[in-house]
Amino acid sequence: MHDLYRQSLHSTALSENGRFLAIAQAVESFHRRTHPGQELAPAVHSARIARITSRLSPEDKKWVKEKLNWSNELTFAARIRALAAEFPDLLRRAEPEIEDFVRLLKDTRNYLTHWDQKLRTKAASGAQMRAVTDKAELLLDACLLKALGVPEANVTFQVARRRGLVQDDDIIRLNR
Repeated sequence: MHDLYRQSLHSTALSENGRFLAIAQAVESFHRRTHPGQELAPAVHSARIARITSRLSPEDKKWVKEKLNWSNELTFAARIRALAAEFPDLLRRAEPEIEDFVRLLKDTRNYLTHWDQKLRTKAASGAQMRAVTDKAELLLDACLLKALGVPEANVTFQVARRRGLVQDDDIIRLNR
């Protein structure tokens, strides 16, 4: 995760798509490593799979079980949403509609990863690609600072200031 992040910051060889994918993967990896969890409790999920596969032929059962192997994992969108919820004030400065950010990040990542033509018109490109990448990087910056023990108010202020999202009245209010 750290290598992806550093590469996206310092590599002049990365294409716009490469930078986006490095940041998206770093954000997903950060969440996976720091926020363990699944959609359902393992026993509930196992019971669901057993219920689904109970009437299948042995051949089909094996195939379906393989396909459902990762079905209890949190989705990419759920991971982004969870991280965004930790910094609502910061992200609202960059993107007032958090759900639009999550959807665009997810659709762009899925398009570039799977080349699903159905997502082509939903995926970001050009200036919109740079903007969504910058917002994802902003989220990752905040997550890393918080993981290092920086208090949340300081995280929000420092990241917002670095990204030009702080107004003069914000600085005055913080210094009082």
